[in-house]
Amino acid sequence: MVLYAEGIFWYVLVLDCLYYNYNVWISRKKGSHWLSAQFPYTKFLALWYLVLTAWLGYLLVRMQLLGF
Repeated sequence: MVLYAEGIFWYVLVLDCLYYNYNVWISRKKGSHWLSAQFPYTKFLALWYLVLTAWLGYLLVRMQLLGF
């Protein structure tokens, strides 16, 4: 199993995406992130972030850059 830099970056991005979606959908701590004044927690942005991350993962799987 070979890991490329793109794959490692995507795994970190997935963790960040899951944490962001957890804060938006489940957690009741609104605005607890230091960047939340510029980019507020909204469900649309969380869903869009999840879609883009999944799309990027799909492309990386097709290019065989993820270590599955």
